[in-house]
Amino acid sequence: MRTKITFDNGDKWNNLTCTQCKSLNLHMDFSTIGHAIKSMYIQGPLSHSTAPGLILANGMLEDIPAGEVNTVNVTLTVTKTHFVMSEDGGETWQRPKNISSPGFFVYGIFDYGNAIAVLQTNSDRPTMWFSHNRGKCFYSVGEDSGDFLPKSFLPVPNALDKKGAVFGKMAKEDELDNWVYLVIDMNDFLGRPCIESDYRLWSTSESNCILGGKYTYNITKDDSVCFSTKDYSPKP
Repeated sequence: MRTKITFDNGDKWNNLTCTQCKSLNLHMDFSTIGHAIKSMYIQGPLSHSTAPGLILANGMLEDIPAGEVNTVNVTLTVTKTHFVMSEDGGETWQRPKNISSPGFFVYGIFDYGNAIAVLQTNSDRPTMWFSHNRGKCFYSVGEDSGDFLPKSFLPVPNALDKKGAVFGKMAKEDELDNWVYLVIDMNDFLGRPCIESDYRLWSTSESNCILGGKYTYNITKDDSVCFSTKDYSPKP
């Protein structure tokens, strides 16, 4: 079994191309998405039209011989699953270097894609990572979250808000009534409002037309740490 992706309404299907994954095959097992394995929630692929190009996912990296990719049955496991992401609508994928440990992850997209938050759910001391440049770099905020065990991000509507919440529980209390949520505020992280010079034009697919056309969007530059105001639109 191997995961494939299409950009032309199913006329042609392509393998997932993962950079920084060496020769490993990238696979997503949608049969387990949205379920809990040993109390660990598995979040499915996340994208928003207001954050063009960004896709976040749990993906399994498997060393499957080329001739067996259509016959091997693979499922997500803690030891082989990694946080993976795409900046170009799924054409290419990457495993961020400083989120290299395997496990199950939950994640959220904030402020039109200007900020990303990632949490590992199978760790006794979960680490949260943030990115302000569409996943080019991730920064850890520390490994000690007390007894809080995250389960999932509460949805950020259309990836527009700069605030979100993580839903989870306290490990040392009665499981029947210890569910809590923590608020994440990206305002201080992103700092200032973006200005015109903070944006650059980005086009879907540098080499091929997707569904018969190319689409161009305004996205923030890699070195701009800022948030988009209410006047911003991804479409120039």
